[in-house]
Amino acid sequence: MIDMPDNTTWDNIKTSLTDGLRQVFPIIGKERDLHLEGIEIKDDKDSSDYASQKQAILNKINWTVPVYGNLVLKDKEGKVLEKSKTRLLSIPKLTNRNTIIYNGNEYSIANQIRLKPGVYTNTGDDGVTRSQFNVGKGANFSIWQEPAKGIFYIQFNQASIPLYPILKETGVSDEELSSRWGKEILDSNKNISEVKYKNAIIKVYNKLTYNKDEEKETTYDTARSELKNVLSAATLDPLVTKATLKKEYSSVTPDTILDASRKILKVNRGEEQPDDRESLIYKSVHGADDFIRES
Repeated sequence: MIDMPDNTTWDNIKTSLTDGLRQVFPIIGKERDLHLEGIEIKDDKDSSDYASQKQAILNKINWTVPVYGNLVLKDKEGKVLEKSKTRLLSIPKLTNRNTIIYNGNEYSIANQIRLKPGVYTNTGDDGVTRSQFNVGKGANFSIWQEPAKGIFYIQFNQASIPLYPILKETGVSDEELSSRWGKEILDSNKNISEVKYKNAIIKVYNKLTYNKDEEKETTYDTARSELKNVLSAATLDPLVTKATLKKEYSSVTPDTILDASRKILKVNRGEEQPDDRESLIYKSVHGADDFIRES
């Protein structure tokens, strides 16, 4: 069998690399800024050059091509202070076997199948129905309802936090909640002390912003004023939410969470079916070019 190089994959890898490098620049300093005004990938290796590949394996080195950048140093007024062509990095060259050689070892880069960003509602083995927010950007979380008391929670990993304060501070009225949940469920969720109410806002804000520095204590006023913005920074696939929530959402909003909580109630009542998150329509395939873009 004759090996054929996958030029499309290699071209996509180079495009992802150049796009990623451009996002790094400019590098802003106190007095000077470093700009990138050109990228050159010196693609001087043949993907079917078995001899050089063998030498890389035997000598336990990388089989790579260099990446150069045209760097320009400017002052704050935009005056050019210095220009140079600099080697930024080296990137493993893809062989005609769709492999790379790193430290003398040859590796295949397998594609990954991932769950698309969206909201998926399922009933777990514990009998609890949850809506999982698998976001494209931001912190994943889920919401669920305690069966006994009907209280809704928002959950990050093992931390479950009352949901009612989050909805209230992002602009959802009790009238709206009553129409979505029913008065009885609303009353159960409203029965929360002021201390727990404020703590819920701060905890969720810290989870969404990955704030783990105890020395930088988040105030209640800061958390409540910025909560809606940090929620909306979490991205979703609108085609997925159209299928699972019957409405397109490109980011997490109070309405997204309300629709998800409403679906939990309907699934529990047998009025709607859970989502089949293993269906291929909710999956996406990612290759080497995606991994470089994400790194």
